[in-house]
Amino acid sequence: MSIERPCQNVTSRIWLMRINQSGAVYSRQNAFDFLRVAAALAVLLSHSFPIVGLQEPTPVAGLTMGKLAVAVFFAISGYLVCQSWQADPHVGRFAARRALRIFPGLLVMLLLTVLVLGPALTEVRLSEYFGAGATWKSLFYGAFGLGSFPLPGLFEHNPMPGGVNGSLWTIKYELLMYCLLALLGRVTGRVTPGWILAALSGAACWIVLWLAGVPSLSVPGMWRLGLEVQVDRIAYLSVYFFAGVGLYMMRQKVPLSWPAVAVGVVSLLLVDNANFAMLVSWLVVPYSAICFAVRAPALFTRLKGHDYSYGVYIYAFPVQQACAYIGMQHGYGWVVITLASLAATLALAAVSWYFVEEPALRLKNRLQAVGIGTYIPQ
Repeated sequence: MSIERPCQNVTSRIWLMRINQSGAVYSRQNAFDFLRVAAALAVLLSHSFPIVGLQEPTPVAGLTMGKLAVAVFFAISGYLVCQSWQADPHVGRFAARRALRIFPGLLVMLLLTVLVLGPALTEVRLSEYFGAGATWKSLFYGAFGLGSFPLPGLFEHNPMPGGVNGSLWTIKYELLMYCLLALLGRVTGRVTPGWILAALSGAACWIVLWLAGVPSLSVPGMWRLGLEVQVDRIAYLSVYFFAGVGLYMMRQKVPLSWPAVAVGVVSLLLVDNANFAMLVSWLVVPYSAICFAVRAPALFTRLKGHDYSYGVYIYAFPVQQACAYIGMQHGYGWVVITLASLAATLALAAVSWYFVEEPALRLKNRLQAVGIGTYIPQ
């Protein structure tokens, strides 16, 4: 979820002008950063309700704001990461770029959570906290993007007890999507049907589970590693991701239309069945997100180059839990806790961007293939 700087050579000027999906010319200015920050803030807002014991709003049948925001993230990721792969289809450099985007910020957040926040707010003795295997398991597994685990004595009496960072569950699925994309890229090259097949396979898998009445299915054997990887989540998230990939691959053939977005969004809001809403969202969310990012008015492009979205996403939940833990002890309500969480999260996200994520992203330019100077936005 980042912006990578273009190489400083003659061919890097390619990014100045591109042909968009409707055949018109547009510049590198786009609203991807704005949309990602908006999605990250939507996750924060969505979580702000259960954090204090309130019902989480569902603007779409069966889909909370948080779930819709995650769908936007995966659709945007598919679009931009596919562009990165197409510009430099080298597995090693592709993996290194993805790692430089995901892991530096994640590792710093984990260190602050486990070694600073945990000891400060835990309800057990520090000797017990640091002597518990769960403390180091949380740090070790989290550092590999494998999720979040409870920390001893932390937030055990919150309305969402034991949840330290409930947002990190998506990262392992995001990493899996990168692996699938690289695998497809090696097998099918630039052939569009291979990417479309991936999305259809995910959709078919989810539909089969739905028809079979199986709400959730874990990947066999993961429990032996202390992990939970769910087939249904792989299935439905892959549809959003590879829908984004497909929109990039067919960007010259699929017109982006605001009226089509309006019809799709209204249709999604009118659906009153959760399973059917999921099916509709597979079409509406990726198309609407990419249309907005590419065709948004200039006002929404001003955030470009300041991508706080990842920092907001990874810091919001532990900050919210901490604010709820402290605030509810003093009788503060939802508004105060949410505003305090928002302010602290934005501050941490800005620090993460300028001092951790952006410096790490500068290293990505060194991974450019010789002679490739195209603009790689992810």
